Amino acid sequence: MRVIRTIKHAKYTCEQIAEVFQPDFCARVGWTPTNNYIPGDDEHAYVLDDATHCDVGWRVRDGVPITPEVDVLEDVKVDKLEEITEDRKQTEHGGVKFAGLHVATDAESLSLLTGAMTTYQAVGLFPTIWKCLDGWLDIETPEEFMTLAMAVSGHVNECFLKERQFNLLVNACNTVEEVRSISWTF
Repeated sequence: MRVIRTIKHAKYTCEQIAEVFQPDFCARVGWTPTNNYIPGDDEHAYVLDDATHCDVGWRVRDGVPITPEVDVLEDVKVDKLEEITEDRKQTEHGGVKFAGLHVATDAESLSLLTGAMTTYQAVGLFPTIWKCLDGWLDIETPEEFMTLAMAVSGHVNECFLKERQFNLLVNACNTVEEVRSISWTF
């Protein structure tokens, strides 16, 4: 089974939501609502038995259950944009290769690099070593340190540029199929 859509602060059972749908509509698309739910922090995520018909979700708008035909493309776009943001974060924080080593690019590592860059710009001191994920990088000159900082900065910027390109692409889509065909590959 697959989670279709989280309904925050849900006040309706699956049966109540299913009443909104005409039985022939549910039968035509092969949907069978169940009472299965995934509890968590005042949220219930309703699931469908038939994962092959998961294109649209059960939703409540202004406290009223609504049919899945409403705003389907918009919902798929929102989900895809969230997916792309998560993919960007994973890529951004996944590190970058530099001088044959894997340099960490998580938030803490970026903060350390920013601090080292600030110190270099203020008083001319730069780190002579940098701990990477798979070894130590010896830094002999300020130019080598600047090259490291530029490589990391370039990696982060490239991730955001790609996310922006994907956002524009998703927002330009006219069908659910177009949106779903988009995937983050680096």
